[in-house]
Amino acid sequence: MIGIVLSALLATEDAASQPTAQLTVSVVGFRHNTGHLLVALSDKQASFLSKTELPLGNQRVIIINRAASVTFIGIAAGDYAVSVTHDENDNLKVDTNFIGMPKEGVGVSNEAKGFMGPPKFKDAKFHYDGGKASITITLVYL
Repeated sequence: MIGIVLSALLATEDAASQPTAQLTVSVVGFRHNTGHLLVALSDKQASFLSKTELPLGNQRVIIINRAASVTFIGIAAGDYAVSVTHDENDNLKVDTNFIGMPKEGVGVSNEAKGFMGPPKFKDAKFHYDGGKASITITLVYL
C-alpha cells in the first residue's frame, strides 16, 4: 500500500515538474552554419526590434544543418512577436549597411514585412493560447 501511495506521489510530482507552457520557434533559410541565431520574444511594441528596451525573452542558439530552433518555457498566454537574426559574425547585433538595411539574415513572426522601415509589432504579433505551440520563421537576406 505504501508503495502505491509513493508511486502516485512521484507520478504527480513528475507531471507537475513538466512545463506545459512551451513556445518553440523554428528558423529555416540559413545560407550557412557560421555564427549563431539570435531570437527575441516581445510582448509589446516598445521592446519589439528595440535597441534600448529589452524583450521579454531572448536566446542565442547554434545553427545545425542550416536550421535552428529555440523553446521558450513558462510564458503566459497572450500576444507576442518574435524577431530573429542570423548573427554571422557573432557580434550580438544586426549589422546594417550605410542606409540601415540588414546585412545579415533577419526575420519576424508572421513573415511580416516593413514598409520604408522594419516590420511593426502589430503585423508580427500572434496569439499564444498557452500549452505547447510552435511557429516557423524563414530568414530573409536583403
